[in-house]
Amino acid sequence: MKIALMTLGSTGDVVPFEALGNYLVSHGHEVTVFAQSFHAPRFKDSRLGFVGYGDAEPDFIFFNKTLDRVNNTANPISKMNILLEDMYLYRGKEHFELFREATKGFDVGLVNMYDHISMEALIQNNVPWLTVDFCPALVPTRYSAPDTIPSLGTIINPLLWKISKLLFIKCDKRITSYLQSLGGKRDYVDFMATFSPNGHLYSVSRHLAQFYPDLPSNHIVTAPWQARQEIETGWKPDESLQRFFESGDKPIVISFGSMGGTEATILVSKIYDALSRIDVRAVIQSGYANLDASGSVPESFKDRVKFVGYVPHTYLFPRARMVVHHGGAGTTFSACMAGVPSVVVPFLGDQPYWAFQLKRVGIAPKPIPNNKLSGKILAQRINAVLGDPRFEAKAKALAEIIKQEDGPALTREYIEKRFGQAGR
Repeated sequence: MKIALMTLGSTGDVVPFEALGNYLVSHGHEVTVFAQSFHAPRFKDSRLGFVGYGDAEPDFIFFNKTLDRVNNTANPISKMNILLEDMYLYRGKEHFELFREATKGFDVGLVNMYDHISMEALIQNNVPWLTVDFCPALVPTRYSAPDTIPSLGTIINPLLWKISKLLFIKCDKRITSYLQSLGGKRDYVDFMATFSPNGHLYSVSRHLAQFYPDLPSNHIVTAPWQARQEIETGWKPDESLQRFFESGDKPIVISFGSMGGTEATILVSKIYDALSRIDVRAVIQSGYANLDASGSVPESFKDRVKFVGYVPHTYLFPRARMVVHHGGAGTTFSACMAGVPSVVVPFLGDQPYWAFQLKRVGIAPKPIPNNKLSGKILAQRINAVLGDPRFEAKAKALAEIIKQEDGPALTREYIEKRFGQAGR
């Protein structure tokens, strides 16, 4: 089959589709990934096709500035409106026209549930599509209240979901109107919870996320799609990084992914403050915020801090004592796969959900909301994890369980059963 994998956002939003795509190609399918152009370098020597929209460098800078605005906005409705206008609808007409032309003749598309413009391109081409979700927090259920709200029982919870939906109705109307301006025929689009009638896939683990008996029958939990090989094809560890790992005790790893916006200096100062309070070595991923922008490490930290750029989590995390991260779905699962505990500093989106789940299963302490982050609190949480062997024991036990899952295989099985075999 000819399969389109469509997403938008950060590396964490693209890597699962890349892993799934490589698996599908190895089983006879033709796969193309559709995303923003700044992800193109990942696919330079790939077996996967790639179609990107926008201008790579300017859009990447704009992406970081958008995150600044979101992180500095307290109201969740205002946060979502910023994301809607500056990310999901950014370059909307260009995005739509390019992807509508490029997806003609495809057999099926798998689309990030927030990528409404790509959905519309598939719909107008009469290409059957499945929505994809990396977090079940927005699926209404009578067994739980909306994320961050305490459950009030199976009678009250449905009412809380309805109230929550009303709070974001302006977003729904905005996305519906925009898609109609592109020729869309749908009367109403739920911006935060659009589920394809053909099926909705959860690239998450049942052993970490919570699912309930009222999950719709066409919602399929496949398990995560992250690549499992230690070293990605064509990637080799830097010699200085290898030497750092070999030169002393296991370090902690600090990885905030696409978070941090343009406020790298502030975030790094808090990290240094935390490290000044505890006796640990640390590998810090620079991420989208370019945390090593200063280009130098203070003299007092030179022997125990190593900044790195892109390093696959499958290489980095198993070599760590623990991981301090933002709670993104991909990073969360990678830490679980590595069998190491976490300290989570959630910024936005699904990150508070994953922070809660990691605490619930006993492999992370209470999370630190990013607006409450300080060196003192971060040091306390790191010490709490390193000082209690139960965190590590539970992390290793969970890793053994989730290593038995095979998300790409289950996804391939569902696609082929629902839409046809390879080579069609």
